[in-house]
Amino acid sequence: MSTLRVDNITNEAGTGSPDFPSGLTIVNANVSNDLTVTNAIVTGALTVNGKIFGNPVAFKTFMTDDSNVNDTTTSTVRSVFDTSPVINSGGFTVSQSDIIVPETGIYNISFNCYFTTGNDRTNVAVHVDINGNQQGERSASDYIRSSGGHNEASTHLTALYSLSANDEISLRFFRIADAGGITLRGSESSISLYKLN
Repeated sequence: MSTLRVDNITNEAGTGSPDFPSGLTIVNANVSNDLTVTNAIVTGALTVNGKIFGNPVAFKTFMTDDSNVNDTTTSTVRSVFDTSPVINSGGFTVSQSDIIVPETGIYNISFNCYFTTGNDRTNVAVHVDINGNQQGERSASDYIRSSGGHNEASTHLTALYSLSANDEISLRFFRIADAGGITLRGSESSISLYKLN
């Protein structure tokens, strides 16, 4: 096995840092051990065997208050997303009811919903919805007894989904215990999406 070692790459003037405005491509390189690149600045994407490295495709936004999440036993998409995300890397689009993913890939989706109520024995189920289709995973760990000062709870879920560019992500809510008003506290609830590959 031969070894290629590059100690210095210079620009056309022979001095200073190299500049590759059209990109640098290495084809058919076989590296059986570690490949170390020191002091390289990549402003675009670095692709290795089809995997893109660079700026992450990631999104996070808080939610908005909603006092109707327990008003029906029918699974219902709610308009609960804050349209001013705290993280938006990669070009996500957000409305109050859905988040549109910018690229095809496998995504980690995670949400936390914090609820308060003065009504006893309430419980809200929450599902991820993709393009109008409720997903199988159910988050429902927010039972509130509303006795002895217990009038709050939260539920959360993390799951992986294979998504295509422009898929629409929403959240569905519905009652699975006693009726009565429950308020989703938006400033203490959030949803995050992160593209893994």
